[in-house]
Order: sequence, then C-alpha cells, then structure tokens
Amino acid sequence: MSKKQVAVQKIAGLCGIMGPLLSLLFISLVISNSLFWFTWKENALSDLAGTQATTTVATIFNSGLIIGAVLSIIFAVGLMQTLQKRIIGFIGTLILLLADISLFA
Repeated sequence: MSKKQVAVQKIAGLCGIMGPLLSLLFISLVISNSLFWFTWKENALSDLAGTQATTTVATIFNSGLIIGAVLSIIFAVGLMQTLQKRIIGFIGTLILLLADISLFA
C-alpha cells in the first residue's frame, strides 16, 4: 500500500469518527436551545427543522446533518476503496453511501 493510500485511509477514518460526533454536537446544541417547546415525548427530531423551530435553530440543525453527511460520505468512499475486492463489503459500503447522500439531501 502506498503512502498516498494510507493517508487517504487515515483521513477517511477520521471523517468516520468526526461525522457522527459533529452531528450529535449540533443536535444537542439545538435541543438545548429549544427546551421551551421541544420534548422527547411529543416531538420528533425532524421537528427541530420544522414550523415550530426558529430560523436559527433550523439552520443549525440542518447544517449539522449536512456536515455529518459530507464527512460520512468521505468515510464511505475511503471504506469502499478498502473493501472493493469483497463483494459483501462493497455492497454494504454502497448502502452506507446511499444513506449518506439521502441524509445530505
């Protein structure tokens, strides 16, 4: 394996860790700023970007999801390069990539 491939895998791995952490950080930030109307019993997470949410709350929530999706796409591409010779690994990574694109959209 070349140094370039190792560097790409390290970057992809870091993105795989940072993507979910940043998404959870943004979601936690939004929930803490929406305590006066958001409850786990009565609302879904998507309500944080809905009609009850302020523009700032919705922007932060959606930005967190988009940033997490982009980082996860980078991870999925790096993982796909690693698992390209194994059909099950490739299919699993392709499903992850499609889910990340859906999250981004």
